[in-house]
Amino acid sequence: MKKLAIFAIRFYQKYLRHFHNRQCIYTPSCSNYGIMAVEKYGFSKGCYYTYLRIKRCNGALYKGGEDYI
Repeated sequence: MKKLAIFAIRFYQKYLRHFHNRQCIYTPSCSNYGIMAVEKYGFSKGCYYTYLRIKRCNGALYKGGEDYI
């Protein structure tokens, strides 16, 4: 499952990112953070942390906080 999640993120980075007109406000980008989180914490916890990070990207939903990596 971990490899599948990383493959999906890399597919997004290579083929789908260009259709998304917004620039990521975080460093590293949310997709790179997702890869690091999945590698460090495993599939479920890494996907959950990635979800929380992407959710914070929307300015209306931002409530502050720190990343887990």
